Amino acid sequence: MGQNPSNPLDNRFEARDLAVGDIIDFLNRTNLRKMRHTRLFVTSDSEQVLSKIVSQFSNQTITISGPILHIDRPAKFNDLGRGFLKVVIDFYALGEYHTSILTPSGFSGLANRRRIEPYQNLFKYDASNRRIERCHDIYEHGKPPKTVAGLVYCRVIFNCSSREM
Repeated sequence: MGQNPSNPLDNRFEARDLAVGDIIDFLNRTNLRKMRHTRLFVTSDSEQVLSKIVSQFSNQTITISGPILHIDRPAKFNDLGRGFLKVVIDFYALGEYHTSILTPSGFSGLANRRRIEPYQNLFKYDASNRRIERCHDIYEHGKPPKTVAGLVYCRVIFNCSSREM
């Protein structure tokens, strides 16, 4: 992943290439292809990731077209408007789905917080053991505290980025 063609300064991260294959394997084990009315919304800052997943689930995938931008990196000026619109729509759409699979990324983690039940059907990719794990509601056994420490939130915020954090 990485080396986004719309961003010449984007780095490549070899270890994250495995994540796409592992996520595709997980989706295949869920028999997603047999669920004809199920749609898979995919967003990433990597063209390679998008094309791999879309090629595997071509009749079930939804993506937002537009250039892939990083807000902290330079880009072509004429693509900024379209790129920003894509980011806003991706962020909104991520918060509307019933199930989320997140990789380590602040973008997808924050978008997931928009969901009515942000912990319901929430999965994260764990690169250390190459598995997708279910996330549980950190408040399922009690009410959330009035003030929440940053570390408590970090247990459920993941990012969908091909870049190192």
